[in-house]
Amino acid sequence: MRMGHVLLAALFSIMVDVPVSRGFVFRETRVNHLRPFELHAKKKKKRNKASKGKQKAGVSPLPSSKTSSPAEAQVSSATQRKPATLAGISEDHRYEQFFYDEATTQQLYQLVDLYERPLLLCNPSLAVLAERKSKPYLLLDRDTRFDFLSGYRPFSLMEPYLITDFDFDAVFIDPPFANVTPEQVARCLRLMGADKVPLFVAYNARREDALLRAMNALNGPNLERKWSLRYREGVSLDTQDSIWLYGPAN
Repeated sequence: MRMGHVLLAALFSIMVDVPVSRGFVFRETRVNHLRPFELHAKKKKKRNKASKGKQKAGVSPLPSSKTSSPAEAQVSSATQRKPATLAGISEDHRYEQFFYDEATTQQLYQLVDLYERPLLLCNPSLAVLAERKSKPYLLLDRDTRFDFLSGYRPFSLMEPYLITDFDFDAVFIDPPFANVTPEQVARCLRLMGADKVPLFVAYNARREDALLRAMNALNGPNLERKWSLRYREGVSLDTQDSIWLYGPAN
């Protein structure tokens, strides 16, 4: 009978703190009447508050998944390919600057080495190797980042000038294909006084007719297709398959 009184007292004391016999205390039972979406918002608010507390305490939040990775940041917006590097300098694809791969550089240098004072026009790959081998050369290029080379001079194909202080005996040129026409290259060579020496041109074979028409109008030897050239990872393999060296006809 005594236990029945205890249970009855407990039932009546659910909503308030009241002491009952045997020393038990029944705490107030709180019923959450919030609707589901209100409860979710309340929990979210608590999480945000906790997150701010962590930041104040020096705990950094996790990085966003939308943040670009270092590799993505290095991809050229002009070609959607990662620029290759030469002597620590990255290709500038905005100006169609691409570097030969090592095998092609060595192969072309065998031709360069046949001449005593080669003129390297838009051709830093060969200039870096010539510098390493202590060979006399002149590099004319728009990219002033190569001014650490002893034979470098700033130059624009669209604003050529006469070269009078370097008696070059051959020209090796790797011009941009899209922004400069073969006729503009030929005009540049004439104004430089470089239209009477052996000429070697890296060019897209898809435009071979225009190239040969413009170059063969110069006073130097006529050109013919020699061999294909390979570039570093900045140039797609499909494009590389169409780039050839043109040089004096045998």
